[in-house]
This record gives sequence, C-alpha cells and structure tokens, in this order.
Amino acid sequence: HFWEYNYHYVSFSLSFIVFLYYAIAFGGDGVLRIFESFLDYFSFMALIGSLYIIASGIHIDIKAHGTPLINVLLLAIGAVLTNLIGTTGASMLFIRPFIRINKHRIMGYHVMFYIFIVGNCGGVLTPLGDPPLFLGYLQGVPFFWLLSQPRIVLAWLFVISYLLILFFAVDRYYYTKALKGKMRASFSAVNTSESNDGADEENLKELTGEGKIMIDDYDGTKDDGDDESLVPYSPDGTSSPTKEAAVSGSGLSRHIQIQ
Repeated sequence: HFWEYNYHYVSFSLSFIVFLYYAIAFGGDGVLRIFESFLDYFSFMALIGSLYIIASGIHIDIKAHGTPLINVLLLAIGAVLTNLIGTTGASMLFIRPFIRINKHRIMGYHVMFYIFIVGNCGGVLTPLGDPPLFLGYLQGVPFFWLLSQPRIVLAWLFVISYLLILFFAVDRYYYTKALKGKMRASFSAVNTSESNDGADEENLKELTGEGKIMIDDYDGTKDDGDDESLVPYSPDGTSSPTKEAAVSGSGLSRHIQIQ
C-alpha cells in the first residue's frame, strides 16, 4: 500500500527534480519555461475538473437488462459523446449505468473494454476528447483539424468498430454461459423440491410427535394430517398451545401450524 498512501509525495519529488534540472541547466530561461508549462497544465486540469464535476452530477437511468447488444450500443454512444464532452465527462456519465445494467454479471473485461473505448480511444477526434490534442489547441492547432482529415476519421471508425466487435464476442460468450448456469440451477432446484416434498412432511411428524399437523402452503392450499379433522394433542388429554413455524428447505417453503 505504499503507492496509494504516498503517491503525492513521490509525484512532487519527481516534478521537483525536473524543476531543478531546468533551473540549473537553463537558468532563468528554464524557470520561465517551467512556469509556462505550469499555466498550460493548469488550463488542462481546469478543463478536466469541470468535466468531472458536471458529468458526475448527471444521472442516467436505463430501464434495460445488460445484454451484449445493449452493452455494445451503450459503449458506441459513449465513444461518440467522448468527442463532445471529453473522455473524463463521458466516463463519469456512463460508468454508473453501465455497471448498473450489468450488476448481476459484472466482470473485469466489462471495465477493461469500457476504459479502452470510452475512456481512451473514443475521444481522438477533438481537443475535448484527448488531453494532448487540447494542449495542441492551446498552442494554436485548429479545434476541428482532426475531423477534417478523412484518414483520421476512418482510423477512428476502424479501431472503435474492432473493439466493439471484440467486446460483443467476449460478452456474448459469458452471457450465454451465465444463462446456461442459471437454467441448470433452476432445474436442479425444482427436481430437489419435488423429491423432498414427501420426506419433509414425514420429518415434521417425527419432530412434533404424534400430534396433528396442519400444513398451510403459501400457495393458498391446505393439507391436513392423516385425519380430516384437526384434533389438539397433549399427553394428559388437555389441549396444547398452538405453535407456528416457518419451514424452508430444498426450495420448499410452507407455513406449519402445530396444535
């Protein structure tokens, strides 16, 4: 845990070494260049901070299940919007709904492809989507310069399409695997419940003695004991107090009333 507790000290120490190098090697001119770089960096951090704060306050509620197709559509939309609201803004905007719709089967590859597509490769067409492009924009590079280059746009389409197809293949594999696992678990639970149905009632009779048992299923039907009438039982001939218990086992859940 050294890095997570001391990363700010390490970062400051490394930057101070660079500052000393420029100050010693280039004198006053080196210090001036460091100051100019700091202004560019400050402008960049102001942009990143504003995108982070604004996007983190927007809540998107998607009423859908995280199927492979839905996931691909969400990542594709995020890749496009990255060029409008930045990689930081798009990442903050879509990460929560992306995880929410996949909450029952979220895996490492979901986060990995999300970072690749939305947090990195998607935003290479405008200075808002890519930090180095923003620094170039501050130095006079036109804002829409990359969008005016057909080769760059085609390269962006190829990379994003390739990553989306690869993600769809991986996600479909694990999605199908998860569905098959749930189906096997459901069939196993049904078979176990049917096989233990009669055994559960016999075990209840043994636990409660020779008394009469009223079994009230949660589905609304009632199953009396051996006799049609419910007779209170007590060793001395008097009525015993009524006891109630909820018994759950092997997928069988019933309401048991013991007289």
